[in-house]
Amino acid sequence: DGWKPFKGYCTDVWFEEAAEFTEANKDKPFFLYLATNAPHGPYIVPDKYSDPFKKADSTMPDALAKFYGMIANIDENLGRFRQHLEDIGVAENTILIYMTDNGTTAGWICLKPKYDYYNAGMRGWKGSAWEGGQRVPFFMHWPKGGLSKGKDIDGLTAHIDVLPTLVDICELEKPQGPKLDGMSMASLFQSGDPKSFDERPIFSHVQRTYTPPKWDESVTMKGPWRLMNGKELYNLESDPAQQTDIAKDHPKVVEELRADYEAWWETIEPETKQTVHLGLGGAENPTTLYAHDWLMPGTVAAAWHQNSIKRGDLRNGPWAVNVEKAGTYEIKLYRWAPYLNKAMDQKAARLSIGGFDQRIELKPEDTFAAFKVDLPAGPAMLLSELERPNGDTSGAYYVMAELVE
Repeated sequence: DGWKPFKGYCTDVWFEEAAEFTEANKDKPFFLYLATNAPHGPYIVPDKYSDPFKKADSTMPDALAKFYGMIANIDENLGRFRQHLEDIGVAENTILIYMTDNGTTAGWICLKPKYDYYNAGMRGWKGSAWEGGQRVPFFMHWPKGGLSKGKDIDGLTAHIDVLPTLVDICELEKPQGPKLDGMSMASLFQSGDPKSFDERPIFSHVQRTYTPPKWDESVTMKGPWRLMNGKELYNLESDPAQQTDIAKDHPKVVEELRADYEAWWETIEPETKQTVHLGLGGAENPTTLYAHDWLMPGTVAAAWHQNSIKRGDLRNGPWAVNVEKAGTYEIKLYRWAPYLNKAMDQKAARLSIGGFDQRIELKPEDTFAAFKVDLPAGPAMLLSELERPNGDTSGAYYVMAELVE
């Protein structure tokens, strides 16, 4: 029912809302997915969490102390939430999973000044195909299912295994649809034998482009082996830090992993030539488009984070859209998030979509630029442009499109 203001630190708010949700649904099956925005820039956290790290090491960059402080806050909240599940009587038969989405971002913080941050001895960080960029923890706690004590489980697993695992251990029926890519980890929990998992290859691409080049920023994984970009080979058992390329010593392993990759690429290549089109005029009307979803060539990044918007980075790209219903659309271009109702201080705005291409003059105090355009149903590319008083241009970081007639 619209925006609702909250008071407090963001991670605390997420967990407080999660506790309320579980309390309200404790007498029936429930599913809760809580994805925090921390630890992530901007590095903001109450001093009581970051100060211990500053005191422990006076040379530590301030941003890194806050980064670690955000992790400490998450740890505290997760502990409090686990106790909450105990208090409301559902902990015994609640499957609680903790995992992250990528490796550490601390490497970026520590580039300048140079600082030796903790990364468990792994090479690389978020945004790379090295182990330190894409290896993450996966913890599961489920007392009724026999998962209540600390136990290390070996075996190469990935996010694609989570759904088959939950379908298996919850004794669910998979609905009709595509075959699942992953494997159930239930056997790992019971026997701990990783053999079947170590015999299958897993692939990871770290690319931010809608035309992904083959091999670039890729890793082919099988058991302890890691083939980087189809060329360099590492064995995590003997070289967990991935410091020594041993491709020349193991040509058969390289050949096998390259063949695995080729077979996999053949299955996904047709999909790489397709683009997801964001719907206009359908179930969500109006639809808000964000600069994060611009189609950008090569490795050029869109304006995808708060500081990029705040700085006003001179970037632009089109949105791939699908006009779900033909009609008259009002399309508004924004410099700032619409809910801020903040003056744009722009000279002019331009909108192109289909055969429509129009530029209008703006006043400094205008909070948005509005266009009315008749659109036929079907796919299209929507391109926006805001012109600043000094002549510089960028895309509109936010666009709101509404079917009005």
